[in-house]
Amino acid sequence: MRSSSKANTNEEICRLWTLRRWNSFAPRVPVGYRGPGGGYLLQWNNRNLVIDPGFDFLENLYRIPMTVGDIDAILITHGHIDHYADMNIILMMKRERNERLQAQTKEKEDPLRLILSSDMFVQLMPLLRSQDSGVVNVDEVVVLTPDAHIDLRRDMDLTIETFKTEHIPYAVGIVFHLVDPNDCDKELLSVGMTSDSPYEPESDLSRRLSNCEAVVAHLGTVSIKRLLGFAQLRGGKKVAEVFKTLESAGPPVLKREDAKMISQNILEAESTLGVNCIIEELINLYEGAESYYAGCTRSHLEFGGILHLFEELFQDRTKARVGVISEFGEELGSFRHKTSDAINQAILSGERGREKQRVMTGDIGLCLHIAPAGEVCERFQSNGECPGSIARKCAKSVSHLVVCTKCHKAVPLRCIDELCIRHRREGIYYNCPRCVDRETSPPSGPLIAL
Repeated sequence: MRSSSKANTNEEICRLWTLRRWNSFAPRVPVGYRGPGGGYLLQWNNRNLVIDPGFDFLENLYRIPMTVGDIDAILITHGHIDHYADMNIILMMKRERNERLQAQTKEKEDPLRLILSSDMFVQLMPLLRSQDSGVVNVDEVVVLTPDAHIDLRRDMDLTIETFKTEHIPYAVGIVFHLVDPNDCDKELLSVGMTSDSPYEPESDLSRRLSNCEAVVAHLGTVSIKRLLGFAQLRGGKKVAEVFKTLESAGPPVLKREDAKMISQNILEAESTLGVNCIIEELINLYEGAESYYAGCTRSHLEFGGILHLFEELFQDRTKARVGVISEFGEELGSFRHKTSDAINQAILSGERGREKQRVMTGDIGLCLHIAPAGEVCERFQSNGECPGSIARKCAKSVSHLVVCTKCHKAVPLRCIDELCIRHRREGIYYNCPRCVDRETSPPSGPLIAL
Protein backbone atom coordinates (compact mmCIF):
# COMPACT_ATOMS: atom_id res chain seq x y z
CA MET A 1 0.00 0.00 0.00
CA ARG A 2 1.40 3.37 -1.02
CA SER A 3 1.39 6.23 1.48
CA SER A 4 -1.60 8.50 0.90
CA SER A 5 0.45 11.61 1.65
CA LYS A 6 2.53 11.27 -1.49
CA ALA A 7 1.85 13.56 -4.37
CA ASN A 8 0.35 11.71 -7.27
CA THR A 9 2.42 13.17 -10.07
CA ASN A 10 4.48 11.73 -12.90
CA GLU A 11 6.13 14.90 -14.15
CA GLU A 12 9.65 14.36 -15.45
CA ILE A 13 11.29 16.62 -12.89
CA CYS A 14 13.80 15.32 -10.38
CA ARG A 15 13.85 17.08 -7.03
CA LEU A 16 17.08 16.90 -5.10
CA TRP A 17 16.90 18.11 -1.49
CA THR A 18 19.93 18.92 0.64
CA LEU A 19 18.98 18.23 4.25
CA ARG A 20 22.29 18.64 6.05
CA ARG A 21 24.52 21.49 7.24
CA TRP A 22 27.67 20.36 9.06
CA ASN A 23 29.86 17.31 8.65
CA SER A 24 30.87 14.36 10.80
CA PHE A 25 31.35 15.01 14.50
CA ALA A 26 30.09 18.59 14.67
CA PRO A 27 26.33 17.96 15.14
CA ARG A 28 26.85 15.72 18.16
CA VAL A 29 29.39 17.68 20.22
CA PRO A 30 27.22 19.42 22.86
CA VAL A 31 28.92 22.80 22.74
CA GLY A 32 27.68 26.12 21.35
CA TYR A 33 24.89 26.70 18.89
CA ARG A 34 26.02 24.78 15.81
CA GLY A 35 23.23 23.40 13.66
CA PRO A 36 22.31 19.84 12.69
CA GLY A 37 23.66 17.26 10.33
CA GLY A 38 21.33 15.29 8.06
CA GLY A 39 21.38 13.75 4.60
CA TYR A 40 19.72 14.03 1.17
CA LEU A 41 16.42 13.22 -0.52
CA LEU A 42 15.99 12.34 -4.19
CA GLN A 43 12.43 12.53 -5.55
CA TRP A 44 11.62 10.96 -8.89
CA ASN A 45 8.32 9.74 -10.37
CA ASN A 46 6.48 9.70 -7.05
CA ARG A 47 9.30 7.81 -5.31
CA ASN A 48 11.36 9.17 -2.42
CA LEU A 49 14.90 7.89 -1.99
CA VAL A 50 16.74 8.92 1.20
CA ILE A 51 20.54 9.10 0.97
CA ASP A 52 22.83 8.88 4.01
CA PRO A 53 20.35 9.76 6.80
CA GLY A 54 22.75 11.02 9.46
CA PHE A 55 22.21 13.00 12.66
CA ASP A 56 18.99 15.06 12.68
CA PHE A 57 17.86 13.85 9.26
CA LEU A 58 14.30 13.10 10.38
CA GLU A 59 13.90 16.51 11.99
CA ASN A 60 14.98 18.14 8.73
CA LEU A 61 12.71 15.85 6.67
CA TYR A 62 9.62 16.71 8.69
CA ARG A 63 10.23 20.41 8.10
CA ILE A 64 9.95 20.08 4.29
CA PRO A 65 7.29 18.83 5.30
CA MET A 66 7.40 15.06 4.74
CA THR A 67 7.08 12.05 7.03
CA VAL A 68 8.55 8.61 7.52
CA GLY A 69 5.57 7.25 5.60
CA ASP A 70 6.80 9.03 2.47
CA ILE A 71 10.13 7.18 2.39
CA ASP A 72 10.35 4.42 -0.23
CA ALA A 73 14.05 3.57 -0.11
CA ILE A 74 17.23 4.32 1.84
CA LEU A 75 20.75 4.29 0.41
CA ILE A 76 23.88 4.44 2.59
CA THR A 77 27.25 5.02 0.94
CA HIS A 78 29.47 3.95 3.88
CA GLY A 79 29.41 3.07 7.54
CA HIS A 80 30.33 6.34 9.25
CA ILE A 81 27.77 7.32 11.84
CA ASP A 82 27.10 10.77 10.35
CA HIS A 83 25.78 8.93 7.29
CA TYR A 84 23.40 6.50 9.01
CA ALA A 85 22.62 7.78 12.54
CA ASP A 86 18.85 8.09 11.92
CA MET A 87 18.56 4.79 10.07
CA ASN A 88 17.39 2.71 13.05
CA ILE A 89 14.91 5.41 14.07
CA ILE A 90 13.36 5.31 10.59
CA LEU A 91 13.06 1.51 10.75
CA MET A 92 11.49 1.67 14.21
CA MET A 93 8.96 4.33 13.17
CA LYS A 94 8.13 2.38 10.02
CA ARG A 95 7.43 -0.73 12.10
CA GLU A 96 5.14 1.14 14.50
CA ARG A 97 3.38 2.82 11.58
CA ASN A 98 2.75 -0.55 9.95
CA GLU A 99 1.37 -2.03 13.19
CA ARG A 100 -1.12 0.80 13.56
CA LEU A 101 -2.08 0.67 9.89
CA GLN A 102 -2.71 -3.07 10.05
CA ALA A 103 -4.83 -2.69 13.18
CA GLN A 104 -7.01 -0.07 11.50
CA THR A 105 -7.22 -1.22 7.86
CA LYS A 106 -5.73 -4.75 7.77
CA GLU A 107 -3.20 -3.42 5.27
CA LYS A 108 0.38 -2.27 5.49
CA GLU A 109 2.81 -0.19 3.45
CA ASP A 110 5.09 -1.60 0.80
CA PRO A 111 8.42 -2.87 2.22
CA LEU A 112 11.18 -0.32 2.48
CA ARG A 113 13.92 -0.80 -0.10
CA LEU A 114 17.42 -0.81 1.46
CA ILE A 115 20.57 -0.16 -0.59
CA LEU A 116 23.61 -0.52 1.64
CA SER A 117 27.38 -0.36 1.43
CA SER A 118 29.09 -3.64 2.29
CA ASP A 119 30.02 -2.61 5.83
CA MET A 120 26.49 -1.38 6.56
CA PHE A 121 25.05 -4.63 5.18
CA VAL A 122 27.15 -6.67 7.64
CA GLN A 123 26.16 -4.37 10.50
CA LEU A 124 22.41 -4.21 9.85
CA MET A 125 21.42 -7.62 8.52
CA PRO A 126 21.47 -9.48 11.88
CA LEU A 127 19.16 -6.81 13.31
CA LEU A 128 16.81 -6.92 10.33
CA ARG A 129 16.57 -10.72 10.37
CA SER A 130 15.91 -10.81 14.12
CA GLN A 131 13.09 -8.24 13.89
CA ASP A 132 11.34 -9.77 10.86
CA SER A 133 8.72 -7.02 11.02
CA GLY A 134 7.92 -6.81 7.32
CA VAL A 135 9.25 -3.25 7.15
CA VAL A 136 12.13 -4.49 4.96
CA ASN A 137 12.21 -7.46 2.62
CA VAL A 138 15.58 -8.76 3.79
CA ASP A 139 15.98 -10.98 0.75
CA GLU A 140 15.89 -7.96 -1.53
CA VAL A 141 18.43 -5.75 0.27
CA VAL A 142 20.89 -4.43 -2.31
CA VAL A 143 24.62 -4.39 -1.48
CA LEU A 144 26.74 -1.62 -2.97
CA THR A 145 30.11 -2.73 -4.24
CA PRO A 146 32.53 -0.65 -6.36
CA ASP A 147 31.89 -0.61 -10.11
CA ALA A 148 28.44 -2.14 -9.75
CA HIS A 149 25.43 -1.45 -12.00
CA ILE A 150 22.19 -1.95 -10.09
CA ASP A 151 18.91 -2.12 -11.97
CA LEU A 152 15.95 -0.69 -10.02
CA ARG A 153 13.85 0.31 -13.02
CA ARG A 154 10.98 -1.98 -12.07
CA ASP A 155 10.14 -0.30 -8.77
CA MET A 156 12.15 2.97 -8.68
CA ASP A 157 12.50 4.01 -12.37
CA LEU A 158 16.28 4.34 -12.02
CA THR A 159 19.56 2.50 -12.17
CA ILE A 160 22.56 3.01 -9.89
CA GLU A 161 26.20 3.06 -10.88
CA THR A 162 28.84 2.92 -8.14
CA PHE A 163 32.54 3.74 -7.97
CA LYS A 164 35.12 3.27 -5.25
CA THR A 165 36.24 6.21 -3.11
CA GLU A 166 39.39 6.32 -0.98
CA HIS A 167 37.63 7.50 2.18
CA ILE A 168 37.39 4.18 4.04
CA PRO A 169 37.16 0.56 2.83
CA TYR A 170 33.76 -0.20 1.28
CA ALA A 171 32.88 3.48 0.73
CA VAL A 172 31.36 4.23 -2.68
CA GLY A 173 30.33 7.21 -4.76
CA ILE A 174 27.02 7.08 -6.62
CA VAL A 175 25.52 8.02 -9.98
CA PHE A 176 21.74 7.76 -10.30
CA HIS A 177 20.50 7.27 -13.87
CA LEU A 178 16.82 8.26 -13.99
CA VAL A 179 14.76 6.62 -16.73
CA ASP A 180 11.50 7.47 -18.45
CA PRO A 181 8.61 5.86 -16.51
CA ASN A 182 6.94 5.07 -19.85
CA ASP A 183 10.09 3.73 -21.51
CA CYS A 184 12.54 2.09 -19.12
CA ASP A 185 15.26 1.95 -21.79
CA LYS A 186 15.27 5.73 -22.18
CA GLU A 187 17.57 7.53 -19.72
CA LEU A 188 16.45 11.10 -19.06
CA LEU A 189 19.08 12.48 -16.70
CA SER A 190 21.75 11.60 -14.13
CA VAL A 191 22.59 12.80 -10.63
CA GLY A 192 26.01 12.11 -9.09
CA MET A 193 27.32 12.17 -5.52
CA THR A 194 31.00 11.98 -4.57
CA SER A 195 30.14 11.03 -0.98
CA ASP A 196 33.26 11.35 1.22
CA SER A 197 36.28 11.11 -1.03
CA PRO A 198 39.68 12.74 -1.41
CA TYR A 199 40.70 14.05 -4.81
CA GLU A 200 43.56 12.11 -6.37
CA PRO A 201 45.30 13.33 -9.57
CA GLU A 202 45.16 9.83 -11.01
CA SER A 203 41.53 9.16 -10.04
CA ASP A 204 38.72 9.05 -12.58
CA LEU A 205 36.23 10.91 -10.37
CA SER A 206 35.45 13.56 -12.98
CA ARG A 207 35.02 10.90 -15.68
CA ARG A 208 32.57 8.99 -13.50
CA LEU A 209 30.47 12.14 -13.04
CA SER A 210 30.95 13.61 -16.52
CA ASN A 211 27.41 12.90 -17.78
CA CYS A 212 25.57 14.10 -14.67
CA GLU A 213 23.22 17.08 -14.81
CA ALA A 214 23.72 17.60 -11.06
CA VAL A 215 26.68 16.70 -8.84
CA VAL A 216 26.85 16.84 -5.03
CA ALA A 217 30.44 17.11 -3.79
CA HIS A 218 31.61 16.88 -0.17
CA LEU A 219 34.07 19.57 0.81
CA GLY A 220 35.07 18.71 4.37
CA THR A 221 36.98 21.92 4.93
CA VAL A 222 39.60 24.28 3.64
CA SER A 223 42.84 23.00 5.22
CA ILE A 224 43.24 24.18 8.78
CA LYS A 225 46.51 26.00 8.11
CA ARG A 226 44.86 27.85 5.22
CA LEU A 227 42.00 28.87 7.49
CA LEU A 228 44.50 30.19 9.99
CA GLY A 229 46.07 32.15 7.17
CA PHE A 230 42.71 33.81 6.48
CA ALA A 231 42.26 34.59 10.14
CA GLN A 232 45.74 36.13 10.27
CA LEU A 233 44.83 38.58 7.51
CA ARG A 234 43.40 40.56 10.37
CA GLY A 235 46.06 39.61 12.89
CA GLY A 236 45.65 38.57 16.51
CA LYS A 237 47.75 36.84 19.15
CA LYS A 238 45.31 33.98 19.66
CA VAL A 239 45.45 32.99 15.98
CA ALA A 240 49.25 33.11 16.05
CA GLU A 241 49.32 30.89 19.14
CA VAL A 242 47.05 28.26 17.56
CA PHE A 243 49.11 28.36 14.36
CA LYS A 244 52.35 27.83 16.35
CA THR A 245 50.81 24.93 18.25
CA LEU A 246 49.69 23.22 15.04
CA GLU A 247 53.11 23.72 13.44
CA SER A 248 54.75 21.74 16.24
CA ALA A 249 52.00 19.19 16.90
CA GLY A 250 52.22 17.13 13.72
CA PRO A 251 48.79 16.34 12.18
CA PRO A 252 46.65 19.51 12.43
CA VAL A 253 43.77 19.03 14.85
CA LEU A 254 41.54 21.87 16.08
CA LYS A 255 39.81 22.22 19.40
CA ARG A 256 36.22 23.44 19.22
CA GLU A 257 37.07 26.76 20.86
CA ASP A 258 39.84 27.25 18.27
CA ALA A 259 37.38 26.53 15.45
CA LYS A 260 34.95 29.12 16.80
CA MET A 261 37.72 31.70 17.18
CA ILE A 262 39.00 31.11 13.64
CA SER A 263 35.47 31.42 12.21
CA GLN A 264 35.02 34.74 14.03
CA ASN A 265 38.38 36.10 12.83
CA ILE A 266 37.64 35.17 9.23
CA LEU A 267 34.39 37.11 9.41
CA GLU A 268 36.14 40.13 10.91
CA ALA A 269 38.84 39.96 8.24
CA GLU A 270 36.11 39.89 5.62
CA SER A 271 34.41 42.96 7.05
CA THR A 272 37.75 44.81 7.28
CA LEU A 273 39.37 43.78 3.99
CA GLY A 274 36.31 43.07 1.87
CA VAL A 275 34.70 39.93 0.47
CA ASN A 276 36.57 40.10 -2.84
CA CYS A 277 39.92 40.02 -1.04
CA ILE A 278 38.96 36.81 0.76
CA ILE A 279 37.60 35.15 -2.39
CA GLU A 280 40.64 36.13 -4.44
CA GLU A 281 42.93 34.77 -1.75
CA LEU A 282 40.92 31.53 -1.62
CA ILE A 283 41.22 31.02 -5.39
CA ASN A 284 44.95 31.78 -5.38
CA LEU A 285 45.64 29.19 -2.68
CA TYR A 286 45.37 26.28 -5.07
CA GLU A 287 46.80 27.50 -8.36
CA GLY A 288 48.97 24.39 -8.42
CA ALA A 289 48.05 20.85 -7.44
CA GLU A 290 51.19 20.55 -5.33
CA SER A 291 50.04 23.13 -2.79
CA TYR A 292 46.68 21.43 -2.51
CA TYR A 293 47.93 17.90 -1.89
CA ALA A 294 50.41 19.13 0.73
CA GLY A 295 47.54 20.25 2.97
CA CYS A 296 44.91 17.64 2.12
CA THR A 297 43.35 15.58 4.91
CA ARG A 298 42.97 12.61 2.51
CA SER A 299 39.37 12.04 3.56
CA HIS A 300 37.42 14.76 1.71
CA LEU A 301 37.83 16.81 -1.44
CA GLU A 302 38.64 20.04 0.40
CA PHE A 303 38.67 23.27 -1.57
CA GLY A 304 41.40 22.26 -4.00
CA GLY A 305 39.67 19.00 -4.91
CA ILE A 306 36.33 20.77 -5.35
CA LEU A 307 37.95 23.37 -7.61
CA HIS A 308 39.68 20.77 -9.78
CA LEU A 309 36.57 18.57 -9.98
CA PHE A 310 34.16 21.28 -11.08
CA GLU A 311 36.74 22.80 -13.39
CA GLU A 312 36.79 19.51 -15.29
CA LEU A 313 33.03 18.96 -15.13
CA PHE A 314 32.14 22.45 -16.37
CA GLN A 315 34.43 22.44 -19.41
CA ASP A 316 31.45 21.90 -21.72
CA ARG A 317 29.70 25.28 -21.37
CA THR A 318 26.74 24.14 -23.51
CA LYS A 319 25.59 21.45 -21.05
CA ALA A 320 23.24 22.51 -18.26
CA ARG A 321 24.82 21.54 -14.96
CA VAL A 322 24.44 22.39 -11.32
CA GLY A 323 26.94 21.57 -8.61
CA VAL A 324 26.26 21.46 -4.88
CA ILE A 325 29.04 21.81 -2.30
CA SER A 326 28.05 20.05 0.90
CA GLU A 327 29.34 18.55 4.17
CA PHE A 328 31.16 21.58 5.56
CA GLY A 329 33.39 21.64 8.60
CA GLU A 330 31.86 23.79 11.33
CA GLU A 331 34.99 25.94 11.50
CA LEU A 332 33.97 27.47 8.16
CA GLY A 333 30.89 28.98 9.81
CA SER A 334 29.08 31.58 7.73
CA PHE A 335 32.20 31.85 5.59
CA ARG A 336 31.31 28.58 3.86
CA HIS A 337 29.12 30.06 1.12
CA LYS A 338 32.15 32.06 -0.05
CA THR A 339 33.61 28.77 -1.26
CA SER A 340 30.89 28.42 -3.90
CA ASP A 341 31.31 32.10 -4.83
CA ALA A 342 35.02 31.46 -5.33
CA ILE A 343 34.41 28.33 -7.44
CA ASN A 344 31.90 30.17 -9.66
CA GLN A 345 34.27 33.12 -9.99
CA ALA A 346 37.25 30.93 -10.82
CA ILE A 347 35.72 28.62 -13.43
CA LEU A 348 32.50 30.37 -14.55
CA SER A 349 33.61 34.01 -14.41
CA GLY A 350 30.92 35.16 -12.00
CA GLU A 351 29.80 34.52 -8.42
CA ARG A 352 26.43 33.25 -9.70
CA GLY A 353 27.91 31.17 -12.48
CA ARG A 354 26.39 31.22 -15.95
CA GLU A 355 22.84 30.95 -17.29
CA LYS A 356 22.95 27.16 -17.47
CA GLN A 357 25.68 26.38 -14.94
CA ARG A 358 26.25 27.21 -11.30
CA VAL A 359 27.76 25.79 -8.12
CA MET A 360 25.49 26.17 -5.07
CA THR A 361 26.20 26.02 -1.34
CA GLY A 362 24.38 23.02 0.12
CA ASP A 363 22.36 23.65 3.27
CA ILE A 364 19.14 22.45 4.87
CA GLY A 365 16.26 23.40 2.56
CA LEU A 366 18.11 23.65 -0.77
CA CYS A 367 15.75 22.13 -3.34
CA LEU A 368 16.85 21.73 -6.96
CA HIS A 369 14.49 20.93 -9.81
CA ILE A 370 16.51 19.00 -12.37
CA ALA A 371 15.03 18.07 -15.73
CA PRO A 372 15.97 17.36 -19.34
CA ALA A 373 16.87 20.60 -21.14
CA GLY A 374 14.00 23.00 -21.76
CA GLU A 375 11.25 21.13 -19.90
CA VAL A 376 11.45 23.01 -16.61
CA CYS A 377 11.75 26.31 -18.42
CA GLU A 378 8.41 25.82 -20.15
CA ARG A 379 6.89 24.95 -16.78
CA PHE A 380 8.02 28.03 -14.86
CA GLN A 381 7.11 30.28 -17.78
CA SER A 382 3.58 28.97 -18.04
CA ASN A 383 3.03 28.96 -14.27
CA GLY A 384 4.46 32.42 -13.75
CA GLU A 385 7.02 31.14 -11.23
CA CYS A 386 9.65 33.59 -12.43
CA PRO A 387 9.50 37.32 -13.15
CA GLY A 388 8.55 37.91 -16.80
CA SER A 389 11.77 39.61 -17.82
CA ILE A 390 13.85 36.78 -16.39
CA ALA A 391 11.62 34.15 -17.98
CA ARG A 392 12.01 35.75 -21.41
CA LYS A 393 15.76 36.00 -21.00
CA CYS A 394 16.18 32.40 -19.81
CA ALA A 395 13.48 30.79 -21.93
CA LYS A 396 15.76 28.87 -24.28
CA SER A 397 18.75 28.30 -22.04
CA VAL A 398 17.63 27.21 -18.57
CA SER A 399 16.78 23.65 -17.60
CA HIS A 400 17.44 23.55 -13.85
CA LEU A 401 15.70 25.59 -11.15
CA VAL A 402 16.15 26.39 -7.46
CA VAL A 403 13.22 26.75 -5.04
CA CYS A 404 13.07 30.00 -3.07
CA THR A 405 12.83 29.14 0.64
CA LYS A 406 10.56 32.13 1.28
CA CYS A 407 7.86 32.02 -1.43
CA HIS A 408 8.51 28.40 -2.58
CA LYS A 409 8.67 29.44 -6.25
CA ALA A 410 11.14 27.69 -8.56
CA VAL A 411 13.43 30.11 -10.42
CA PRO A 412 16.52 29.78 -12.67
CA LEU A 413 19.91 29.08 -11.10
CA ARG A 414 21.31 32.58 -11.58
CA CYS A 415 18.27 34.26 -10.05
CA ILE A 416 18.73 32.91 -6.52
CA ASP A 417 20.59 34.91 -3.89
CA GLU A 418 22.50 32.89 -1.31
CA LEU A 419 22.56 34.83 1.95
CA CYS A 420 24.11 33.79 5.24
CA ILE A 421 23.48 35.86 8.36
CA ARG A 422 25.69 35.54 11.41
CA HIS A 423 24.21 34.45 14.73
CA ARG A 424 21.12 32.92 13.05
CA ARG A 425 22.56 29.42 13.19
CA GLU A 426 24.51 30.38 10.09
CA GLY A 427 21.88 28.91 7.77
CA ILE A 428 21.89 29.70 4.06
CA TYR A 429 18.85 31.59 2.75
CA TYR A 430 17.89 30.91 -0.89
CA ASN A 431 15.79 33.90 -1.99
CA CYS A 432 14.42 34.76 -5.42
CA PRO A 433 14.54 38.33 -6.85
CA ARG A 434 10.98 39.14 -5.80
CA CYS A 435 11.57 38.12 -2.19
CA VAL A 436 14.89 39.96 -2.01
CA ASP A 437 13.23 43.15 -3.36
CA ARG A 438 10.43 42.88 -0.82
CA GLU A 439 12.69 42.35 2.17
CA THR A 440 12.63 44.99 4.89
CA SER A 441 13.77 42.45 7.49
CA PRO A 442 16.38 39.64 7.33
CA PRO A 443 15.59 36.94 4.73
CA SER A 444 13.51 34.06 5.92
CA GLY A 445 12.79 30.47 5.04
CA PRO A 446 10.92 27.55 6.59
CA LEU A 447 14.04 25.57 7.52
CA ILE A 448 16.40 28.28 8.70
CA ALA A 449 15.25 28.11 12.32
CA LEU A 450 17.20 24.87 12.73
